[in-house]
Amino acid sequence: MPVDVTIDRDANLVTYEATGDVTIDEMKAAFAGLFENPDFKPGMNALCNAKYASFPNLPLDDVKDLVALLGERSAERGKGHRVAVLVRGNAEFGLSSLFEMQTYRMPFEVQVFRNTKEARKWLGV
Repeated sequence: MPVDVTIDRDANLVTYEATGDVTIDEMKAAFAGLFENPDFKPGMNALCNAKYASFPNLPLDDVKDLVALLGERSAERGKGHRVAVLVRGNAEFGLSSLFEMQTYRMPFEVQVFRNTKEARKWLGV
């Protein structure tokens, strides 16, 4: 699977590492698998590292579906956490910015970054 998930309980951080061509189903599976992980606790911050990933043929409807899934599971995921999305290219930045705009009503913050150090600083790690 091109989306690996690791949890650092000491840093209160979930890290998603996406590589290669990533589909919406792979993103959803990585998120859903989070709740199965015994190291997960609600409210953990997240770093979604997609610097080495691409999202070919990912329509806006798929982005909306992902936002809907986050909304459906928000009680389990917790409130007040931050999600940093780390991207490299312009296309990925644009798509991730659309995702960020779609989450404005969620009980967490999302921000898109191109720089790893800035993303980690914003997350407090």
